[in-house]
Amino acid sequence: MTHWIMLIFVEYFMKYAWGLNVNLKSPIQFLIMTGMVLTISRLSFNYIEKPGKKFIKGMGK
Repeated sequence: MTHWIMLIFVEYFMKYAWGLNVNLKSPIQFLIMTGMVLTISRLSFNYIEKPGKKFIKGMGK
């Protein structure tokens, strides 16, 4: 669900903050970008989506 947002955020950081040219045709940059997106998405799932589900389920009781 957040993959597109994470791709845009990571691409922005790579281009403007770190001064790297984003070229996803390069295998190394593709792997780095994929790893960052998966890591950020996993953290988002564990710390935002799971607690949100528990909170919403608790409101119905």
